[in-house]
Amino acid sequence: MTHVPHLSGAVDLSKLPSASASSAGSPAPRGSGDSYAIALDEQNLNEVVQQSAQVPVFLIVWSEADAASVQARDALTAAVDAAAGRTLVGTIDAQAHPQIVSALRAPGVPFVAVALSGQLQPLYAQNIPAAQVSELVQQVIDGAAQQGLQGTVAPYSSAPATSEPAAPALTPAQQAAQDLFDSGRYEDAVTAWKAVIAQSPADELAAQELRRSELLARVNAPVQEGASPLETTLAAADQEFLSGDLPTAFNRLLAAFQAAEGSERETIRVRLLDLFEIAGDDPAVVQARARLAGLLF
Repeated sequence: MTHVPHLSGAVDLSKLPSASASSAGSPAPRGSGDSYAIALDEQNLNEVVQQSAQVPVFLIVWSEADAASVQARDALTAAVDAAAGRTLVGTIDAQAHPQIVSALRAPGVPFVAVALSGQLQPLYAQNIPAAQVSELVQQVIDGAAQQGLQGTVAPYSSAPATSEPAAPALTPAQQAAQDLFDSGRYEDAVTAWKAVIAQSPADELAAQELRRSELLARVNAPVQEGASPLETTLAAADQEFLSGDLPTAFNRLLAAFQAAEGSERETIRVRLLDLFEIAGDDPAVVQARARLAGLLF
């Protein structure tokens, strides 16, 4: 049997956020064929979790800002789809739904749990190989069947494959840098992406991946004793950003920016701009950019 690290502690699903209106939701990002994955929000969360009375309901917290969590999401949805209705998965965008993340007590991204008959059990909080994910999903299905959960559910979508233009192939240097990132070697990925940019200063992909690599390198670096107040503030904002709580991260940095002077003020400004680029068009970015502009001018 494949060993998969499990987390302890159950979550009371009655305390998860709910909304007065019910929504069928939208399928989570997938390729083609039957999909048993659905993107969760405050409107459809409880409705989906209620199906755990029939089949196991997996939940995964992920973030576009974290490549490992995107891979974990895709591996889990693929394994669930392969089960052909004997289970389903709800995906939770940590940046878009921090209230759900908090209610689930997710320590970060990725975070995977399963609901069985209304009881949520944390499973793992790291990216594991796809083969192990598939085996774990099957183990959960088998265990649920022994508890009487032997139902099936209809797919959320059965859309035919769409012909989308293939993404441009990575150059050898880009691929090498991406491989380092995917393997969790974030410091080495930073060095590799900087080398790509040195050769191609206009490479927008490299610039974006460098920002993400630097973020993960900072968050995963050993804790330094005697950190300055500024370093402590920057580190706290990184953790909040990565957990999906963008407003809190931005508010922390903007408050520090307002109080700072000289070089510290510039350090905070650059960090804010980097996080803005990583977050993309998140509504919190629009508000924070406006506040930053007001403080600058």
